[in-house]
Amino acid sequence: MNEFPGYDATHEEMMRLYFRSLPEDHRRRYAAVEALKIGYGGVAYVARVLGMSRRTIYTGIRELEGMGDADRDHPQRPSGEANRVRRRGGGRRPMLDNDPQLAETLHEVLEAHSAGSPTDPDVRWTDLKPMQLAQELSEQGVRICRNTAAAWLHQAGFRRRSLRKN
Repeated sequence: MNEFPGYDATHEEMMRLYFRSLPEDHRRRYAAVEALKIGYGGVAYVARVLGMSRRTIYTGIRELEGMGDADRDHPQRPSGEANRVRRRGGGRRPMLDNDPQLAETLHEVLEAHSAGSPTDPDVRWTDLKPMQLAQELSEQGVRICRNTAAAWLHQAGFRRRSLRKN
């Protein structure tokens, strides 16, 4: 067994510095290149130095092998799009899509705290701040954070407005 003794501490720190400067898909492939360069024991060593999963490095190796089949002058990202790091469709589904009852609850709370322009039906506003909306929904049994409440208000087309004397 020919186990790799490892790089010196300066070289490892430079690897970590460069690794942190890359986007996610380039990190996988960089780690794969380093592991392949080392040979036997390289995947475990690079995973330990860079603090990443060996499975991720194996994914990078597969991506590198797949790049050899494609156009070598213009390799594509794993997502297939130049501006995207990850493939479309990943991540959690929006809460409003998963729970139809949640949309009704949100609508009820906003109806009680909203107003609009009588001449323009597209202009609507609410007196609730995102944190207040989150608190109102938590009283109804829906736990969300302030940022989610702000996103829902924006998505529904509401603007923040309060009563003022002129």
